[in-house]
Amino acid sequence: MPRGGHWERCRLPGFAPDELTAGSADARDRAVDLYRVGLLLPVTAPPIADGALAVAAGRVVAMGPAREVLAAHPNARRVAELPGAVLLPGLVNAHCHLGLTFAQGVLPPTEDFAAWIRRLLPLRRSWTEDELRLSLLAGLRETLRGGCTLVGEILTETESDAGALLAEFAPPLRIRAFHEALGWLASDREAALQRVRALDPAPLDFAPGELRHGLSPHAPYSTHPELYAALFDDAAARGWPLSTHLSETADELDYQREDRGALSALRARVGWDAEGPSPWCGGRTVDAWLAEHPPGAPLQLVHGTWLDAEAVARVAAMERVSVAYCPGSVAWFHGGRDPHPVRALLDAGVTVGLGTDSLASSPTLNLPLTATLARRAHPDLEPLELLWMLTRGGAVSLDWAEAGELRAGGPADFVAFSLAGVRDASRLGAAEAVEGALLSGYRVPGLHVIGGIAHAMAVLAPFPR
Repeated sequence: MPRGGHWERCRLPGFAPDELTAGSADARDRAVDLYRVGLLLPVTAPPIADGALAVAAGRVVAMGPAREVLAAHPNARRVAELPGAVLLPGLVNAHCHLGLTFAQGVLPPTEDFAAWIRRLLPLRRSWTEDELRLSLLAGLRETLRGGCTLVGEILTETESDAGALLAEFAPPLRIRAFHEALGWLASDREAALQRVRALDPAPLDFAPGELRHGLSPHAPYSTHPELYAALFDDAAARGWPLSTHLSETADELDYQREDRGALSALRARVGWDAEGPSPWCGGRTVDAWLAEHPPGAPLQLVHGTWLDAEAVARVAAMERVSVAYCPGSVAWFHGGRDPHPVRALLDAGVTVGLGTDSLASSPTLNLPLTATLARRAHPDLEPLELLWMLTRGGAVSLDWAEAGELRAGGPADFVAFSLAGVRDASRLGAAEAVEGALLSGYRVPGLHVIGGIAHAMAVLAPFPR
């Protein structure tokens, strides 16, 4: 292995120098690469100081203390060493609208949610098909740069063909694509159902990424209860998870309680009141309706900002129901405040994933910065709780069984944060490492997204011999 002074030149997966391309494909697939880091955070297992992963053919074949893993693989093809780094599963963005990336800086923060919708819709309709595709692509690349390798993306009707774009152009991410459906009038509901049922149910593979489907009844103010029920049945029949916006702003509470306020006025403006009063209104909350009409498929509630203690208890009692918390978006619509009940949800045992939402209603698509926003708004959130929300919590929320953790036999999908100013991360505790890697508020220098993501040759500082 070539050496030079205090540096070691190693290969990261996804980039194959000439010397590594010789031989048969089978021989290359059997080759083992080792990754030794100052601190390994598997998430669902205890942290490992001076830990290592053995990787072959895109899977983790062994994980543990570095001395044991290195001794078990004396003929490893390469050993990549990052003593100042923390290695953890690829981050999970539980909820985003990456197709709105080009809306960055166009719509200012506001507490008038209905006015924001009235400005967003014509903006989106003004984009050409190419602009819509490029906006989605820009969002995918931006979230990848923050260490995210799995995203929960909401695809609207105009973006329903985005699978081809993802397969052809996107960075090699894994994507849970929730196909959005909304409608109030009977004809609109039927059209939405026909479009959803015409979707090709097969997932898309674009090595080393993948796209799996889901359904998204948009929100109670835009989607009739009968359409919710039909989408619930369809998701259960297809084995797809669900995602719906719920209790996002105070306007939604006014709408549900008394059919008044800005959202009621917006509905009247577009003619959705033609069939009479909304079945959602009159004091019956949507979470109570959900408790009476379980969806039969995993359900992600997006936002949940105004869930009170009674609603939190109802959500906690439901099976396979999670919450996607997007702190940037919460502050966007609440004058910089964050009234989200994330602490109560976690204490009640509800699975919570962290999401960025879109750049039309959030300052960033960077998940580490999003974690910082959450911690600033809720200082009682512990670093390891945020780590869970950014990894395993998000994966469970997206119904993606293998993501968000590192384990032998699992996918080699991980990120390594090289901590600035830290030479030996093995001396850090897990909470300190998460503070440094995920709560810095900025991109950490030396971020390596591994697991098939293409990188050039990396110059890595070796462990002392």
